Amino acid sequence: MQRDLDRLRSERFDLLIIGGGINGCGILRDAALRGFRAALVEKGDFASGTSSKSSKLIHGGLRYLEQMQFGLVHEACRERWTLLKIAPHLVRPLPFVIPIYRGDARGRATVHAGMILYDLMALFRNTKRHRMLSSSEVHELEPHLERAGLTGGALYYDCRMDDVRLCLENVFSAGQAGAVAANYAEAVSFIKRDGRVVGAVIRDRLTGECMDVLARKVINATGPWTDGIMDMDTPGAPQRLRPTKGVHVVVPPLTGQHALLISARRDGRVYFVIPHQGYSLIGTTDTFYDGDPDAVDVQPEDIRYLLEETARVLPQSGVSAAQVVASFAGLRPLLAGSGQASRLSREHAIYESPSGLLTVAGGKYTTYRQIAEEVVDRIAKGPELSSRVASTTATAPLFGGGLGDREVFEAEASERAAVDFALEADILRNLLESYGTCYSDVLALLHDDDAGRERIVAGRPEIVAQIRYGVEQEMVQTLSDFLRRRTHLALSEGGGLETARRVAAVLGRYLNWDDKQTDQQIRDYLAEMNLPARAEAPFR
Repeated sequence: MQRDLDRLRSERFDLLIIGGGINGCGILRDAALRGFRAALVEKGDFASGTSSKSSKLIHGGLRYLEQMQFGLVHEACRERWTLLKIAPHLVRPLPFVIPIYRGDARGRATVHAGMILYDLMALFRNTKRHRMLSSSEVHELEPHLERAGLTGGALYYDCRMDDVRLCLENVFSAGQAGAVAANYAEAVSFIKRDGRVVGAVIRDRLTGECMDVLARKVINATGPWTDGIMDMDTPGAPQRLRPTKGVHVVVPPLTGQHALLISARRDGRVYFVIPHQGYSLIGTTDTFYDGDPDAVDVQPEDIRYLLEETARVLPQSGVSAAQVVASFAGLRPLLAGSGQASRLSREHAIYESPSGLLTVAGGKYTTYRQIAEEVVDRIAKGPELSSRVASTTATAPLFGGGLGDREVFEAEASERAAVDFALEADILRNLLESYGTCYSDVLALLHDDDAGRERIVAGRPEIVAQIRYGVEQEMVQTLSDFLRRRTHLALSEGGGLETARRVAAVLGRYLNWDDKQTDQQIRDYLAEMNLPARAEAPFR
């Protein structure tokens, strides 16, 4: 799929969606599958905001039971089951251990009651039901946990996911159904007729060109930027959000096959230690944020909070700031309310301004598909775009998701690829888990480019062919697009300067960068990742 700016300029659309995070991408797919002429513009790269800064989980929201948000938990558990079916390569079961210590805010009885209710909310449609554990059973599953004060625990199941690729595959699914999407295309003003929004002026951030894009309905799905877009429509519009900042850190592996759900002693909130791409992902914090959404960053105190709490329950790990491989911060676009940051509602709301601009605010990643269906249902029942076509997104596989039996598909695909291309098992596994049924499109590039089978970084599963595929099929425009969002390289020990140099050299050939542009791409990426660059220039 390519950035089709010619279609953006020349067509009038039924829907124009502003915002390429998970909600916007989900709305685009739902609308396109119903036959609407739909377009999406995103001022950065797809999922470059909140939607790539998540805990990489599809989960029911166990902790929301404490807040009596039973409807939200039930909806999330239902959507978790749906996503397992339509995107089995991206959404996979993950076992969680909850260690319970003497003095924790949640004792054994509380955790047990929560586990029973959690299974009920899922209507027992989970990978496996929960199981309460003795202290010795907890230690057997995760032997590095602190034993002093350990009174027992629980084992339950949620799902891990690839957040960016889930966004991307909604876009690509929509593209197959005729939709148009463009990254680095910013809505800078609205076009109005008789006081009604009928489109937007879009600026191509790669060339500076502006164009009018017309649509019968415009949707604001910009996450933390929601209030800014609403103010662009109606100056002085009420603030709908109260964002909170979530920080994660990536460190060498701390656990075995299980994720941990930990009650922090400092403030009683829960956070995770999650196996992720051969590392552990620790997060998240939850603090109010009132600054510029484009300037959110990681502060030393955020890292200290996560590492100190983790060292308390995993004292043998020796986890410290020196071990942090990468860190990132994102904003949750939560609905405005009062109380502690961690207790603000994760529910969503839909607003329509007097101009007809439709805004979706709030929500959580797991329920994005249901939110998208609700938004398009509302539009389909409205005066502008009346339609009787029902949503099919709960049953239609996502792009790359039509695996059938996942284990059988992966076993057969691995066997064929090993014979035809002689690639090592970890490379094949990475391609299958990233691209699903489209893995063969990446491998097809090896027929005329044998160098494509080389690993980008020694010991990592990503290969050079993925760079070309990213440019030709996945709208990669920058070095960061590839390292941070089309692969997981940026969140690994291989995400530094040498990798940036190698990938930039290959990308430059496909994107026609000169030496100056290539150097600038490397500098921009290193700055985004807070990585040091050598003083000398250029980077060659």
